[in-house]
Amino acid sequence: MKPLIAILLILLYSSVAYADRYEYDAQVNQYIPEGDSAGIRDTIFIPIHAPITDINFYVGVGIEDQPWGTVILIDVFSPNRQRVRLHDAEVYHLYWYNVWYNTERQESGPGQLEDYAGEDAYGPWEMYCFNPFQSQSLTWYGWRIELITSTDAAEEKALFPTEYAISGAYPNPFNSSMAIEYSIPEISQVKLDVYDICGRRVRALINSEQAAGYYRAVWDGT
Repeated sequence: MKPLIAILLILLYSSVAYADRYEYDAQVNQYIPEGDSAGIRDTIFIPIHAPITDINFYVGVGIEDQPWGTVILIDVFSPNRQRVRLHDAEVYHLYWYNVWYNTERQESGPGQLEDYAGEDAYGPWEMYCFNPFQSQSLTWYGWRIELITSTDAAEEKALFPTEYAISGAYPNPFNSSMAIEYSIPEISQVKLDVYDICGRRVRALINSEQAAGYYRAVWDGT
């Protein structure tokens, strides 16, 4: 009988390693609510323990069929919740669709990406986007993390896990969404049920067979 585990809704990330350079990206493709301070958030989990030498962030935000955006606020949070404001809502920029911080554009602050130097990159990195105006509809297409570290210092996960594992939920408490990392060492039937604190099932989100690998599960609270 195949093992059965209960997890959250799955969102996969991809990573490519180039010697001492690693990239992790996520497709978001969500509309950013206008004038709603809750904004939207997304998380990328970096699966290696490595001291940060340099780190850059790509952001793809704009208007459908037009590679440009408008005034928007973008924050990034490291696994230890240190915040850097990539872009302030009071600053106007064109051509959002292909923007790298800090190789192409400097951070607005408070905080700078250099502040992350020396920090362990391992864990959930969160990005927050907020559109303060009612007159402009924007879509967050995706984002990417470019991590520069020492190859000798980077401790990466094995290609396939050797045991079942599940992380705690993050962020906790959560605002608009939360995520859980889990791993499956062999083909397994994965079932997801969400329960409230009284033990009542809120929603059944997934019940399917999955291959061995590392996964990130995200629930938006609905």
